[in-house]
Amino acid sequence: MPEIMQYKAFVEAAKTGSLTAAANVMSYSQPGVSRLIHLLEKECGFPLLYRSKQGVTLSENGRQIYTLCQDILNSQNSLLSTIQQISGVVTGTLRIGSYLSVLSNWMPLILRKLSEEYPQLEILLTEGNRESQLDLLENNDIDIGILSSSAPGSYSFIPLYMDPAVVVLPREHELCAKEKISNSDIISSTVLAQPDNHSEVLKNVLGEQYPQAKRRYLVKSDYTVIRLVESGLGIGVVGRMVVRSSDEVEIRPLEQAYYRRIGMAVPKWKPISPALKVFIRTVCDLYQQDGL
Repeated sequence: MPEIMQYKAFVEAAKTGSLTAAANVMSYSQPGVSRLIHLLEKECGFPLLYRSKQGVTLSENGRQIYTLCQDILNSQNSLLSTIQQISGVVTGTLRIGSYLSVLSNWMPLILRKLSEEYPQLEILLTEGNRESQLDLLENNDIDIGILSSSAPGSYSFIPLYMDPAVVVLPREHELCAKEKISNSDIISSTVLAQPDNHSEVLKNVLGEQYPQAKRRYLVKSDYTVIRLVESGLGIGVVGRMVVRSSDEVEIRPLEQAYYRRIGMAVPKWKPISPALKVFIRTVCDLYQQDGL
């Protein structure tokens, strides 16, 4: 019967595409990881990975058992976490996906509190937009996602915060004279934005008028949008949480207010581990708005 570290070596090598990278994750030597995978392949009776100078890729048979091996590792983590909780200690590894704005604004205090109360809990953070986090959840690469809007029906969504959309303007921009910005103001201006699959806030603010926006310099980050606005290259529409006091921009609310609802998404098909329970409780205690 294969040992748990053989499954882990296989999963990490397949995930990273590299035996060396898997060895670094596991704090093993590269030959050690290679030997673990070889033993697992011997137990299975067929190759799990294709090796080349570029790295490793899953074989067809390896692809069929990859998710099952992930499930074995997750079940072991849940078992260890439950045993530790019964003993009065919360431990294990918790994988969290989140927007960069939440990572920057909320996560330092969350991690500080968790490290003080649960020092044996390991936290792995991954930054991503809503769609990429849902993909990571679906593929079991993260345990919980902090994203906006309600999640699909296969997820439980825990609302935390209503983040108002704002318009960021270069200082001295003509729209700075206005107290509130209308959709027509946005459409008539040069808008610095993200590609369609990332422009969540702008899409929801403009609705059916979104195709009329004169988008320019498409980027992947709201923070990059703000840097370009500072340079006078256009205006941006972002969540208020993204804008920092040090940013050299003017901020204006919208005539038709729009709020993105920030919350936590957890798969309904997975049991909630003790580590995940304490994370959810900690985040809610620190940042959940009244009434949500």
